[in-house]
Amino acid sequence: MRTFCPNCAERRPNDADHCDDCGAALERAPEDTPIGVVLDNKYFITAALGRGGVGAVYRARQRSMDRDVAIKVLAPERIADERAIARFKREARAVSLLSHPNIITVHDFGTTQEIHYLVMELIEGEPLSRVVAPKRPLPFARAVSIVTQICDALAEAHDQGIVHRDLKSQNVMITPQRGNPDFVKVLDFGLVKIFNADHAAALTEAGRIVGTPAYMSPEQIEDLPVDPRSDLYSVGVILFELLSGQPPFASDDIAATLTRQIHDPLPRLSAINPAVVLPITVDRFLERAMAKDPTSRPASAGAFKHELLELAKAVGGEESETLVAPLPYQVPVLPHIDPDEAE
Repeated sequence: MRTFCPNCAERRPNDADHCDDCGAALERAPEDTPIGVVLDNKYFITAALGRGGVGAVYRARQRSMDRDVAIKVLAPERIADERAIARFKREARAVSLLSHPNIITVHDFGTTQEIHYLVMELIEGEPLSRVVAPKRPLPFARAVSIVTQICDALAEAHDQGIVHRDLKSQNVMITPQRGNPDFVKVLDFGLVKIFNADHAAALTEAGRIVGTPAYMSPEQIEDLPVDPRSDLYSVGVILFELLSGQPPFASDDIAATLTRQIHDPLPRLSAINPAVVLPITVDRFLERAMAKDPTSRPASAGAFKHELLELAKAVGGEESETLVAPLPYQVPVLPHIDPDEAE
């Protein structure tokens, strides 16, 4: 076991219980984890934050700046996987192009002792997918506030020629910042596509379905060219989820979800959750946002935001809250197709 002080970001003797310097209780971590290790002589890893298909995210202290950061580390079993490494580097380069309050900030990227890592701002908050829990919709005004911030983030990405391609409630963090308890941070640009670069073809997984089926646009599912309007479809799914309690075509059957995204008409909010009471104009907007034909959707993230705010003004006079009762069902755990594991 490693023994360390989480405050001082320093190793301590294994037989000690408290830090001699600051008096804090010491923590211990198994030797087979990076917790308690100094990465690249700069970042002292103090805790695990989460794990995904291609790696894990840790809390760390950046010694030179005396600040806490989040570090995404490529999984050890992926260090020889050229596709996973390319995807990892692509995410770092894409986010480094972006500068917006609603997009996570990247501080550093590097490789040391065969460890590929990405250093980002540490966000104290929770995923939007948990904000909807316990399986209850949000008030309409709150949903609009969150979604318009997502639109602002996408406008910056799209202006830089970047399509996210994996936008979902799990990849949106809600954190109290700038006097706003629902400040949005868009994360995880690991599936980005550079749509206005000459080398764009090299940055995609041709012939491979990538993303999260419940949030994917029909054109993305069918491996057709995608542009910013594909992200807007995903924003529509998120808005539907916030207002009803779940995505419209959610299922634990991946094939069924993909088929429904392509062919099925969008259900009414009340069909998913009968307790929701909102004007029909909200359903009409969602139908436009999630139109099967990309040309029928709002033309840009800015246009999506403008139309939604205009809708909110109109709805405000009729019904500004989503009326709900406890839902009689459990929202399924949504599957995700990892491009580095898809056959």
